[in-house]
Amino acid sequence: MRIFFIVPVLIFSLFSVFVTFTSAQESNLSVEPSSTPSASVADSFDLFWPLSAGKTESDSFYSLKLLKEQVRGWFILGDVRKADYEVLLGTKRVLEAEKLLKEGKTNLALKTLGRADSEFTSAYSHIKKADSKGELSTGEIRKDRLINVRRLIDYLKIVIPEEVRLKLDGVKESADKILRDYLP
Repeated sequence: MRIFFIVPVLIFSLFSVFVTFTSAQESNLSVEPSSTPSASVADSFDLFWPLSAGKTESDSFYSLKLLKEQVRGWFILGDVRKADYEVLLGTKRVLEAEKLLKEGKTNLALKTLGRADSEFTSAYSHIKKADSKGELSTGEIRKDRLINVRRLIDYLKIVIPEEVRLKLDGVKESADKILRDYLP
């Protein structure tokens, strides 16, 4: 009887390790900001290490990555912890969008930025709920990720096509809203 419990747990663990295993990689955009000479280059490797884009919308196993993240989210209890996890997922989506933009896959980058915006919006809702219950502990939410997302987006807006800038502004506003309202 115990084997029926151990085998699925072992399979899920191996699957989780397989999908999660990505090497951190440096991702610099090759385009130099020419319109604003004072703009500093945002290096996502330095800003977010050990996070990296990993699989993106253009990869065949991306849906498994999203499923794994969703299942992991089901086991996170508490609004503050859920919010922090959603900030992590939103950050990963921004990194994926950066990678897709570097590869010239603008439509997929826009779709990924939509997912990032959705994650940050959901994080805001969980923070608001925790605050209304008096359970908000801002030390549990990675404020640095949100700040670095803003920095990366500001840089990307200089070097990316015009059609992506509005979507980036929306994602940045969602991250700013969390910082402004709950993590000053």
